Amino acid sequence: MSDRVRKLQRELSGVMLDSHDPTTLLSQVRGDARASAEARIGIYASMYVARLVEVLGEVYPLTARWLGDEVDDVFTEYVRTHPSRSPSLRAYGDRLADFLEPRGAVASLARLEWERYDVFDAADDALLTRDRLASLPPDAYATLELRAIRASVLYTCDHDAAALFAAEAAVDAEATPTTLLVWRDPPQVFHRVVGAKEAELLQMVQRGTTLGLLCDALATDEPDENTAQEAFAFVGRWLADHLLVDSLPTD
Repeated sequence: MSDRVRKLQRELSGVMLDSHDPTTLLSQVRGDARASAEARIGIYASMYVARLVEVLGEVYPLTARWLGDEVDDVFTEYVRTHPSRSPSLRAYGDRLADFLEPRGAVASLARLEWERYDVFDAADDALLTRDRLASLPPDAYATLELRAIRASVLYTCDHDAAALFAAEAAVDAEATPTTLLVWRDPPQVFHRVVGAKEAELLQMVQRGTTLGLLCDALATDEPDENTAQEAFAFVGRWLADHLLVDSLPTD
């Protein structure tokens, strides 16, 4: 790429994102009877920002509804602060939750919307089923590998984002640190609030663990006779949610 083209790109970017004076570009843009050079530059400048604002609205429909009359101004400010750095728009808007942090609850809602959006495109894994688990001999359970599917994420936010997601309109919400699990069970994406104990165990499962180690972790809180029963209750729910990877050998 020549220095002249780079200079033109920088100047056009300045006009589109930073409201620079477009007159510096007039000599490099050809006008005609349909549109002057200045009008053509204006079209590029407005369309670029408008398209990225549109993308944010598609990824964050509930956040947009929450922001109400402010949404265009807020999204435009985000675009000017965080312009696209990739030829693809797939990952655009990944920092919106951080950008909205000073606004409180809406940042937690945006984070949930992004995680749901991101999980939807995650890679598939073979899923562990109850039938496959039942095929194991009893002495193999302790070493059973437990690993969460890649299309899942566990995180904590400052507000109950699940309640905000379900609300029909923006509501006043006190700060309530909440741990959420987001996962895809094709073709749908789900989320739910998880308690402290399940969150701790799911963190182990996301890193990769065994049923025996899961029981050891539970044994610090429960009498030994209850440990296995509680562990299997958690595993049963994760199986029902299609959260676990099938790592068993195949014949």
